[in-house]
Amino acid sequence: MKKVSFSKLLPAVAAMAPALLHAQQRPNIMVILVDDMGYSDLQCFGGEVQSPTLNALAQDGSRFTQFYNNGRSCPSRAALMTGCYPHEVGITGMGLSMTRNCVTIPEVLRTAGYHTGMSGKWHLSLTRGVGGNPEQMKWLSHQDTFGGHPFSDKSTYPCNRGFDEHWGTIWGVTDHFDPFSLVHNEEPLFTDSIPKGFYYADFVADKTIDMLDQMTGDGNPFFIYVAFQEPHWPVQAKPEDLAKYKGVYDEGWDALRARRYKKMVEMGLIDPQTHPNAPNEAHRPWAEEKNQRWEAANMEAHAAMVDCVDQNIGRIITELKRRGLYDNTLILFTSDNGASSENYRIGSFDRHDRTRNGEKVVHNAPNPGSQLTYNYLGTGWAGAINAPFRYWKRQSFHGGTAAPTIIKWPAAMQAAKGNVVAQPCTFMDVMPTCIELAGASYPAKYDGNDIQPLADEAQSLTPLAKPAAKWDKERILFFEHEGGKAVRTAKWRLTKHTDADWELFDMTNDLTETRDLAAEHPEIVNELRKKWNEWAVSVGLRAEEIAEPTEKGLLLYCPFDGSLKTKGAQAVTFSQHGGCFVKGKRKKALHLNGHGEYVDIVTTGLLNPGKTQYTICAWVLDESVPNGLNAEAVIMAQLDNDGTGRIQMMRTDSQKGTNLNSVVGGHQVEARPGCLQRGQWQHVAVSFDAVAKLITYYVNGKMVASARTSFFESCTGGFRIGGHKQERAFWKGLVDELYVYRGVLDEADINKIMNGK
Repeated sequence: MKKVSFSKLLPAVAAMAPALLHAQQRPNIMVILVDDMGYSDLQCFGGEVQSPTLNALAQDGSRFTQFYNNGRSCPSRAALMTGCYPHEVGITGMGLSMTRNCVTIPEVLRTAGYHTGMSGKWHLSLTRGVGGNPEQMKWLSHQDTFGGHPFSDKSTYPCNRGFDEHWGTIWGVTDHFDPFSLVHNEEPLFTDSIPKGFYYADFVADKTIDMLDQMTGDGNPFFIYVAFQEPHWPVQAKPEDLAKYKGVYDEGWDALRARRYKKMVEMGLIDPQTHPNAPNEAHRPWAEEKNQRWEAANMEAHAAMVDCVDQNIGRIITELKRRGLYDNTLILFTSDNGASSENYRIGSFDRHDRTRNGEKVVHNAPNPGSQLTYNYLGTGWAGAINAPFRYWKRQSFHGGTAAPTIIKWPAAMQAAKGNVVAQPCTFMDVMPTCIELAGASYPAKYDGNDIQPLADEAQSLTPLAKPAAKWDKERILFFEHEGGKAVRTAKWRLTKHTDADWELFDMTNDLTETRDLAAEHPEIVNELRKKWNEWAVSVGLRAEEIAEPTEKGLLLYCPFDGSLKTKGAQAVTFSQHGGCFVKGKRKKALHLNGHGEYVDIVTTGLLNPGKTQYTICAWVLDESVPNGLNAEAVIMAQLDNDGTGRIQMMRTDSQKGTNLNSVVGGHQVEARPGCLQRGQWQHVAVSFDAVAKLITYYVNGKMVASARTSFFESCTGGFRIGGHKQERAFWKGLVDELYVYRGVLDEADINKIMNGK
């Protein structure tokens, strides 16, 4: 996207917030980030996890229901810290360092006289190992420092990216009772032993409170970034917190998701008309789970971790109030992605398999929660606690990218309290918000480096502080992580799962992304994909190849009136392997006996289904024996040279009647059981739309089914009538009046062909 200087976009700060301009009045800023929390975990977002601190913060501020992160830890933190898309600042994958073409919030605010501090997880530095797996496991478990081997290039540590002080971890995943890569600025902490009773969330709060001693009292404001690692796996919690949730989740994830959805509706956070109750994409009914007590125990540990975070935020806020700082502090609370479904093996690059005392850590331990366990939520709970949305961390659906967010505004802004903001926002908005409130300037150069402008999509959140406030213009936001993609406008969200194709959702009626409208609006899909491509190129990603609509036109017409010749269309070469001509629907028809007879159109280059929209139609009389040798028989397929088939029309048996199938991208795309009748002439048509990724079936001039498919294979071979190109699945029956058209024919077009017009 086109880049412009943010300083040119910002109105004069004096005009917008005069009470905040004076050095003594500029607000303190505290950003609090949690890791892998479910969208509806907190009570103020419909959950049952005890969270009185954050409930009170929501009453003092605003809850944001469409606040987007970037689907995973590293990219989300990069966007939060820089106001840029993560791809622009070096975070194109996991465990990488931010580049020097950007500035962080503390780097900018420090130039405006702010004190800057951070406690907690960084995860924006390249992670490097120390050797083979045995050495790595010793390093991760504090059994060997390997001569003080740095956890990453120290120039990328937080203390060298704008923070005056940093107490926390450099890496992204650690033991909560004895974290790896824990530092104070550049110096490793607790290399010989860990203090008794240590827990990471407590440490993060302790150091935040300690930094308040250093950063207050001289009249200058502060920016503090509080980055909890909890409730990231491994799910490990303090015994006293675990005890609170014993038995709370015994009813399972189905009941939990339903209960949370109902509560969110009652609270006015969601409207059933615009937030239909989406399914749990785990597709694991709780009643069928064989180890329910163990599953419930994992969720108990997750809830205990969230509870512990709320307690520690409470300690921080109590200290802000005690010091008289609370009213003049902007506090932003959010999560870096949705709940995690991940369950990785331990004993690998960044997942320890032992404690520093050599005790074995158990993967998927029967009693989760302690330091000796390495457990996870899995898909069932992740899908439940991201209610009302679908999917989870890593995916670009709302379940992965929608962050439960609270902003408590500075008192001088006379902001709304207790309101719900449903306007789309993004982590990239945090930087321009901080710039505006601090009266700072975004630099073109910093520390000798050219600095790229903020993303066009980044804008200050301050206009949304007022009651019922809305953006004054439509926003468009883009997402990409590990193949998951999305583009969001006010009306539409086009979303792509990492293992599937684009889906289109109407944001005015379906914020939970339950009804895919891509087949109904292929033109909108194409328009938004082009916008995504334009953005992708601007941030250094590769644009997707997009199939363009194909102009309608006759390609082949085979009347089979006693010969293998085409009429009124391109002449092709046939290769006949059996078959004869008998009385047909019109005059004569091609008859194949189902025992090795087929006919090839060997002319190549007629069409490429990976890029071309096309439609085939013919009169067909099926004579295959039910459930016999030809129970699954190919009526027409496309030839190629590598042994994989593109089956356009196949008949298959089922208990409900014979069906029509196509095989695209290795997957069957079915029509409707019973739509193909044996022993009678039927006009059958199938359209293949590589643009909308849609296959549509017509029988006797009426549409009987339409199905989406993710991938249309490219192929430029000819066609085979009556079998699979690997010389199997032969079909018994008659075919007459075969047409192949470029472009997608509709019902009216097909009826004209069927009626000989």
